[in-house]
Amino acid sequence: MRILQISGNPWLSSIAKSLYLHVQWVFRLGAAERAPHSWAEHIQLVDAIESGDGDRAERAALDHLEAASAAAYENAEGGYGAR
Repeated sequence: MRILQISGNPWLSSIAKSLYLHVQWVFRLGAAERAPHSWAEHIQLVDAIESGDGDRAERAALDHLEAASAAAYENAEGGYGAR
C-alpha cells in the first residue's frame, strides 16, 4: 500500500485499498508457504523502485502478482477447508 501511496495517484491508492481489504483473507490462507517467496519479491520491487528503474520495477511487480495469484488459485483449488 505504501508504494501506491508514494505513486502520487490517489485514485489508484483508493481502489487498491478497497481491493486489499476485500481479498486479504485469500492471501492469509497460503501465507506460511508464500511468505519467504513474497518477501524476496518485495525486496526486488523495492530495490527496483529505489534504483529508479521503472522497467525493472514493473517486471518485479508483475512477477509478484503472478506468483501471488498462482498461489491463491492453488489454495482455492485445494479447498479452503483443508487447512
